[in-house]
Amino acid sequence: MLLSRAPVLTLVEGKEEEILASRVPAGAEVLDCGCGEGAKARALGARGCRVDGVELDPARARAAAAACREVFGFDLGAAAGWAALGDRRYDAVVFSHVLEHLTAPTVALREAEARLRPGGAIVILLPNVAHWTARWTLARGRWPTADEGLFDRTHVRFYTPEGAAALVRDAGLELREAVGLTIGATGGALRRGVIALARRAAPPAFALTTLLVAGAGATPGAGSRPG
Repeated sequence: MLLSRAPVLTLVEGKEEEILASRVPAGAEVLDCGCGEGAKARALGARGCRVDGVELDPARARAAAAACREVFGFDLGAAAGWAALGDRRYDAVVFSHVLEHLTAPTVALREAEARLRPGGAIVILLPNVAHWTARWTLARGRWPTADEGLFDRTHVRFYTPEGAAALVRDAGLELREAVGLTIGATGGALRRGVIALARRAAPPAFALTTLLVAGAGATPGAGSRPG
C-alpha cells in the first residue's frame, strides 16, 4: 500500500492535551468539539488560542465556560445542529476522543471542514483498538465494558490507526499527519530495551491513541471502510 494512503505511524510520548495543542498554531481561533470540562481549551489557551467549545452535557459545559470564549450545545453528528455556529470560521477544529461516540462521524468532519478558514486544520484523537492490551483481551475471548479507555461502554465505533486514516479520507479530507501517542516505558534497562524494540517493530500495537491532522483537499469516499 502506498504511504500516501497509509502513513507510517510514529510514536510520541507525552500528555495528550499538550501534544494536541502543539498541532494548532499559537494564537489560532479554535473550535473544540466535545470540549468536556475544558482541559484541552486550557492547553490551547496557554498557546494564546481563542477557543469556542461544543458540549452537550450541561455540567461539563458550565465548567468549560471558564476556559472557552463561548460554549455551544448541539449534536455534532447532526448537520442541522451546526447552524448554531452561524457564520463563525476557525483556524482549527478539534475532535478529541469524540468521533468514536458518534453514529455519524463523517457528518461531523464534513461540517467541521465547512467552518475552516483557508489553510485550516482538523485535529483528531481516537483510541486505538489495535493496542496490544485490546488484542490480548480479545485473544482471551473477552470484550469488557468500562467507564473509560479502549472499552468505554459509550463507544459506538472502534478504530485502528489505519481505520482512523480511512475515516478522514472518507470524509473528503486530506490526511497531513498520523501519530501514535504512547506512555513511557517503565522498569529496568532490559525491559525498556525490549519494549523499545517492540515499538519500532509494530508501532500500532503500542499506540494507545491515534492523532491525525487533516485539511481540505481529498476526494470524498476515496478511503477504505474504517476498521
